[in-house]
Amino acid sequence: MRRVMIVGSPGAGKSTLAMVMGRALGLPVHHLERICFRKGWRWVPTPQRDAAMAQVFALPAYVLEGNYPQTFSARLADCDTLIWLDLPVLLRLWRVCRRLWRHRGQERPDLPEGSVETDARHQWAFWRYFLIDRLGVEDATATMVAKAPPGVQVIHLRSRREVGAFVAGLK
Repeated sequence: MRRVMIVGSPGAGKSTLAMVMGRALGLPVHHLERICFRKGWRWVPTPQRDAAMAQVFALPAYVLEGNYPQTFSARLADCDTLIWLDLPVLLRLWRVCRRLWRHRGQERPDLPEGSVETDARHQWAFWRYFLIDRLGVEDATATMVAKAPPGVQVIHLRSRREVGAFVAGLK
C-alpha cells in the first residue's frame, strides 16, 4: 500500500482516513479539493490541475483522497490501492452537519487555501451535490471502481466497524 486512492461520498470520512493512513504508513497526503479548486471554490484550469496531479503521481508513495470523476481514470491508472468508503447516507448526513458546525467560518486543512466551508455559494453547490449523490453518483462510483485494473487492490468499506478494523490493521 504505497499509492493509495480514496473515494467516497460526502461525509464518508475520506479526509479523516487519508490523514490516519498518512500518519500510520508515513505517506504524504494530498486532497483533491486543494488540487481542483482555488480560493473561493473556483475551478483550477484543467492544464494546471493535470500538472498538479502529475506532481503527485511522480512521488514514490502517497495517499490521494477525493472524488472528482474527471480525474478518476488518471488516479486509478497510477494507484496500487483503491479504497471506497461506502457508508450509510444517514451517517454521512450526520457527519456533514457536524463538520459544518465544527468548522463554521473557518478553513479546513483539506479545503483550498482561503476557502471557508460555510461560504453560501459553496454550501448551495455542496448540498445539491449531496442530494444528487443519492440519485446516481454512488452508482457511477461503483462503475468506476469495477474498472480497477488487475494488480490494484480494491478495499470496499461499508460501515464504521469495517473502517475501524481496517485502521486497526494499519498499526
